[in-house]
Amino acid sequence: MAKVVLYLALFSLVAVISYGAPERRGVCLSMCGPYGVKCPSGYDCKGNGCGHQCYRSPDYVQPEGCVLRSCPGQCLLGFTKDSQGCDTCECDYSALHSSNQGA
Repeated sequence: MAKVVLYLALFSLVAVISYGAPERRGVCLSMCGPYGVKCPSGYDCKGNGCGHQCYRSPDYVQPEGCVLRSCPGQCLLGFTKDSQGCDTCECDYSALHSSNQGA
């Protein structure tokens, strides 16, 4: 009987810990915002639970003729655009490069 109670208590503890686990946090770097790095057009700087990164704006409209891509990874400062202005799946770090020019 004591084993059953112990197993039930252990199961309950695991269930409570699993259920109460917080959502996954983002990268703990402030990639945009008060440090002068601006997000590309179509992106907003928002907190990710630990730092700041660029997220696609809710009102973002894909340019006509472009396919909305589903890229496998996340880019902290948004994605680059091709010659037609369409998003690619390559990260855009040009804002970091241009902010370092003045340093």
